Amino acid sequence: MLVILGLGSVVAEGSGFVQEVSGGLKGVVLVGGRPLESTRVVLHRVTRTDGGEIDSTTTLPDGSFAFEMPTADSAEDVYFASVRHGGVLYHGGAFTLAALPEDYLVQAFDTVRIAGYDPTGEEASYGPPEALSAASSPRVELVGRSLFLERLTETEAWQVTDVLSLSNPLRRTIVAPLGSATWSQPLPTGAERFEVAHGEGEEGSVTMSAGRIFVAGPIPPGERLVVVAYALAAELPTFPAGDPTEWLEILIREPAPGIEVEGIPLVGLAEVTEGSTYRRYWTDRAPETATLVRARQALRVRPEWAAVVVALALVAAVSFRRGRWSS
Repeated sequence: MLVILGLGSVVAEGSGFVQEVSGGLKGVVLVGGRPLESTRVVLHRVTRTDGGEIDSTTTLPDGSFAFEMPTADSAEDVYFASVRHGGVLYHGGAFTLAALPEDYLVQAFDTVRIAGYDPTGEEASYGPPEALSAASSPRVELVGRSLFLERLTETEAWQVTDVLSLSNPLRRTIVAPLGSATWSQPLPTGAERFEVAHGEGEEGSVTMSAGRIFVAGPIPPGERLVVVAYALAAELPTFPAGDPTEWLEILIREPAPGIEVEGIPLVGLAEVTEGSTYRRYWTDRAPETATLVRARQALRVRPEWAAVVVALALVAAVSFRRGRWSS
């Protein structure tokens, strides 16, 4: 379940359903591709100071609903509608009254339950990674992983931003039993100062326990980006692969002389933020572990390698990490 807006106390709630609304919000609730009838739809408003439910209605047999929109206290007030289906909360896109959507969609899905991962931190309670993978099929997949590494000031340790691209390939939302996590991944030995850079505002939580990252809460179909940050004291750390992945990249910020990634080819340079250049190691055949090692020979930067700008989400993640750890 993805909740992108933090809500405060309830403001108001009423019937609010007007079948023919001039200038109001008209929308439909779908489960997969079929309409969801007789389901409560809640209209939310978020202002600069608070937010909450302001109206509710019930869907018709064709899944449609309508709201008469209130007068906004500010042009910056944001609205969205939500429904709960199968115990999971879904919401449509956020909008302002100045950009009222013509055809508003709240997309919901049926659910499939998996065994889940035990995030209590007791290794014996969840077993080795192989057992976890087998126990949780169907399961959330790790599609790709980007590791940004930077030396900590005046030490041989590393700051790490770990960008995990998860995917639910099903047409149902994956849920785990209460108290269990939906997905888990081993972290390098000695990971500390764990922070959540992206994913913290979603329902459920992203946590670390017993050397693993745990993602709790329902995960709907499609992709989900989880970004965490942590520190490693080891000069030459090893990163366990955990789940199979379609691709793996490790980016080491310059200067980091004499260090390379064993078994993963260097493909070029990447400029994450202005003035910060990273050596980029990338593979579509991720090894069981990725280890930093002493370089056997000096790095040769080819003239044709132009520093490429990485995705905006990754820039934001690295900027978050540097801001939190420099404070």
